[in-house]
Amino acid sequence: MVREVKLIKDIQAQQRGWTIKVVIIEKAMPRVSKSSPNKYQRLILADEEGNKIQATIYGGDIHIFRDTLIIGKNYYISNAWVKEIGAQYQIVQNNLQWTINGRTIVEEVTGDSEIIVPAVYSFVPFSRLHTYIDSLSHVGICDWNSD
Repeated sequence: MVREVKLIKDIQAQQRGWTIKVVIIEKAMPRVSKSSPNKYQRLILADEEGNKIQATIYGGDIHIFRDTLIIGKNYYISNAWVKEIGAQYQIVQNNLQWTINGRTIVEEVTGDSEIIVPAVYSFVPFSRLHTYIDSLSHVGICDWNSD
């Protein structure tokens, strides 16, 4: 049976009945919310065209996906809840996020072509590092002057 797979950009808020093949780009450690005692865990996912979306797992569902959704692995994901996200919570350039819970179907991709998302780097002088404090950029420091 051939699986109908969509792209991240084709999914709208509140949409159901879809399946997407993604690669896990990032999986943060679980955190406690600033506004409540609830735990959450954020992930960044990408499809085969490089479209990205953030996903969040809450509370007891974090334990369910502890040994799955591994960085660099490919998965088919279906039935995640899709909703709009406020700009202050965005970690990728997408105004939607997925909530992954116990009803979300997650299957590791096996025997299929894998998604490989190339890393993109942009270098800036250390003296301009402060301009990235509140940005969505991920910053690493490299000392080019060391021997």
